[in-house]
Amino acid sequence: MMSRTDRRPEDDPRYQRVRARLVGALLDLAATKPAEAIAVSELTSAAGVSRTTFYKHADSPAQLLASHLIDQIAPVMEPMTTLLETAEQDYLLRWRDITVDVLENVRSNRQIYGHVFGGEGESVVLAILTRYFERIYGGYVEDFAEHVVDETPTDLWKAMATSQQVHNLIAVISSWLRTGMVDSPEGVVSTYMSLAPPWQLAKFSPSGHTSLRRNRVVASLLESISNNDDERSATSRSSSGSIHE
Repeated sequence: MMSRTDRRPEDDPRYQRVRARLVGALLDLAATKPAEAIAVSELTSAAGVSRTTFYKHADSPAQLLASHLIDQIAPVMEPMTTLLETAEQDYLLRWRDITVDVLENVRSNRQIYGHVFGGEGESVVLAILTRYFERIYGGYVEDFAEHVVDETPTDLWKAMATSQQVHNLIAVISSWLRTGMVDSPEGVVSTYMSLAPPWQLAKFSPSGHTSLRRNRVVASLLESISNNDDERSATSRSSSGSIHE
């Protein structure tokens, strides 16, 4: 049994009621302008609470909004970090379902996300969301790397793959908002899948393994680039040696 001293403030019903009032007032305001433009005094007045009470919940309206948005998408997005543990054979379908659910959440908060992704200047809310996306996709990429058998993904590969996923999601949401959200979430994901990086479309064997081997055209291009780099390097060393002779 949890003792009174072990209880967290957020477990207190009074805390939850006040937070609900703050979030409700914040969502109304954030639908009309970026959270960064909302003053603490404006929010506390709308919610009917004191500034002291507000600071028990967040450091700023932007932080509170980001926290709320993450709370909303976390239940559908968190499974991405362990996707391959339970869905190796149909992981692309599960990845699609998760992303569609995220977009459904964005659509239900269209005006708010419109200010987050389309506002002028740096968005504190977007920065916090980006860090959250980095954690989720970082787990996804680490999970994927453990299933690769033909080569060991390097730390650089994993860092690039994670950044790629994060910025792709941001680009997907931004593009959808910018084009008026006329396409369905399913249509948006289908469009993205036509542009997805090859590794994300990899197939898994019955034993749960995959490969990073590229198709012939890409492999030939990479080999050509590598050979050209080697030739430039050799020429550079030769020129350097001639200068010092």
